[in-house]
Amino acid sequence: ANPFNTADNTVRGVLSNVPEGSGLRKWDEATQSYRTNLFSLGRWSDETMSLRPGEGVFFSNSLAQSLSLCLTGEILQGDLSNSIPAGQSIRSSMVPQGGFIQATNHYIPDPGDVVQLYTSSGWQNYIFDDFDNQWVLNGVPAEPVLEVGEAAFINSQSAKFWRRRFFVWP
Repeated sequence: ANPFNTADNTVRGVLSNVPEGSGLRKWDEATQSYRTNLFSLGRWSDETMSLRPGEGVFFSNSLAQSLSLCLTGEILQGDLSNSIPAGQSIRSSMVPQGGFIQATNHYIPDPGDVVQLYTSSGWQNYIFDDFDNQWVLNGVPAEPVLEVGEAAFINSQSAKFWRRRFFVWP
């Protein structure tokens, strides 16, 4: 996920210096399928693909070793609003702050919302239980935790906004 605002919030502007053969998969909400973008000969196949604060993608590392991506830019402040459509989307916090998706990052779920996080052991599916009004993972109360720069699949029961009031200085 990109938690920073830049003058060019496209893959060209945000991820301009990645290894040859790297790739992105971005969820297209209109078609409910992935769009693929490949980095070859020093440029992306779709250089205009957006990667705005609050959006997420899957990044494929073409190297045999680990790769750290360093994103920079402006931290958005004030009253922020990230559009969440009904159905499946990939979203993240619009600011570089990790923590609980609801308690720390102020995502307000609807009963039945599902948040999926991809971990080294596979997918973790958190459901907002409409009976107890709490997050549940495998039948146990547990709220999803996002790391800085981590996005999640959100399957929302309704279209809404992930609103956040955030200031770097009090």
